[in-house]
Amino acid sequence: MGKEDFFFCHWYADSADDIMDALDKGGCHELMITMPSEMQRFITADNIKDRKLINPEE
Repeated sequence: MGKEDFFFCHWYADSADDIMDALDKGGCHELMITMPSEMQRFITADNIKDRKLINPEE
């Protein structure tokens, strides 16, 4: 978190081009700089378990 205009948005898409096309069709691509990146790990409140999370990079 910071004080700048920056945020993460999670998308489910088959490709980065699909995300860019959706932004284009919604007229939003000119309002933001976008860098689609595949997330190796995604945690939600729906799948929290009673165990310690490990760092897969270690």
